[in-house]
Amino acid sequence: PFVTPWFSGIVEEAWWRLLLLGLCFFLLRPAFRSRPWVAAAAAILFSGVAFGVNHGRDLEGILTTGLLFGVPFGVVFARRDWEHAVGAHYIVNMIPTLTVYLENL
Repeated sequence: PFVTPWFSGIVEEAWWRLLLLGLCFFLLRPAFRSRPWVAAAAAILFSGVAFGVNHGRDLEGILTTGLLFGVPFGVVFARRDWEHAVGAHYIVNMIPTLTVYLENL
């Protein structure tokens, strides 16, 4: 049960934070030269919403997953680094995985 959350944490953080957030910031940065934090905030928000769309197709799933988890993971990535974002994702995924594992003992 401890391996599955690593896979999803690494893969999803690579897609949504490294690639998408990095690409959005790279594209928005020239438009906001005097205020780079605006480009970073827009990239984090877009990455979080895309993360939410990937996890839930209805509005509740998008808002819950995207804004409650995707945006904070983006902030962790922007403020710290990719490894901390993967670790946070691992912890969030470990809770339901461990709960299901303990229920089936």
